[in-house]
Amino acid sequence: MNRKPATDASVKAFFLVCLLGAPYLAADESMAIHETIGHNMQFLATSRASIGRMT
Repeated sequence: MNRKPATDASVKAFFLVCLLGAPYLAADESMAIHETIGHNMQFLATSRASIGRMT
């Protein structure tokens, strides 16, 4: 495998995404935003019985 070494810019961009994403995920978990969205948008939800048949 020939990989290009990571540049300083790409490493900084990675850590910036992590820095911005961590508070978002913490807020989402503490306020259960993802569950509210799923509850209010029923067309996104699938029943547990159909999950096993999707494979």
